[in-house]
Amino acid sequence: MITRGGFLSGSAATLVAAAPPAAPASVATAYQPGMGYAAFIVMQKRGRLAAQFPNTQLTWRELSNGDTIRDGIISNTIQIGVVGTAPFLIGWDRGIPWKILCDANNFDFWLVTLDANVKSLRDLKPGDKIATPSPDAINSMVIRAALVRLGLPANYLDVGMVAMPHPLAEQALLNHQVVAHIATPPFAQDEVKRGGHVIMRTNDGFPGGISTTVSATTTTFAQQYPGFMDAYFKEYVETVKFMQTHTDDAAKMYVDSTGGKAQIEDVAPLMRDLANTLFTIPPHGVLQVAAFLAKLGVIKNAPSSFAQISLGYANSGAS
Repeated sequence: MITRGGFLSGSAATLVAAAPPAAPASVATAYQPGMGYAAFIVMQKRGRLAAQFPNTQLTWRELSNGDTIRDGIISNTIQIGVVGTAPFLIGWDRGIPWKILCDANNFDFWLVTLDANVKSLRDLKPGDKIATPSPDAINSMVIRAALVRLGLPANYLDVGMVAMPHPLAEQALLNHQVVAHIATPPFAQDEVKRGGHVIMRTNDGFPGGISTTVSATTTTFAQQYPGFMDAYFKEYVETVKFMQTHTDDAAKMYVDSTGGKAQIEDVAPLMRDLANTLFTIPPHGVLQVAAFLAKLGVIKNAPSSFAQISLGYANSGAS
């Protein structure tokens, strides 16, 4: 098992023996659309990691869902993947040798509809189209967990779930092509602004909230490049601090990355409201999600402790 102590001591030994530490030729980080992934966008735009590893080609890729990112990890076309806790746990259960580096965001998912007759989750019927990134996305699991808490079968609405990346899902909702969209910031807030209303939130499925997304890499990559992983983790921590103290600068970086799809007047206030809660370091609620997935039969084995699925960098306070 890899521990933080092992990484730090290994990294320190490398630095003493020969500086700089061994660096990979290239590293691809993949994440999904939405403001919840802004830390990785800001991390890229600040350029501090690139300055530390000038001979490493760093690429940053926005992909539609966690399944695609998981496939990239398997094929080694992606080295660091930012995925929902459910896709991560499903991959881990099926033998992907990856572990969690740290939290990526704590989305408060909103299930948004424009249908005035749909006032709660109970009003949705099997066959009603619900946009979600993928069937096994953490978004979908939040809906299933909320259904169970209402006394309904977890798969009650599965037949209507439609896989869509968030930007397309918002348009589908506004055009009445789907009944509801389980949305993330800033899409959820924009949908409400355009006449939608919220019928379910993350706490309805997992009381107390959960880390909805984590960053992960394979144990092979982490063991091969401990110095790089130390630097990557530290830079992520510094980026989160920067975003919490320079929210307007972070908002501008995120808006610039969207190529005009997001507007600063919408994103800046949202970043001010969410920066201190959306982005944290230690994951939480991962074992709660794992227990739910095991109960559904989605995974065969739930981890017995967070350390079992962690690289050891952010274990303090994790669950």
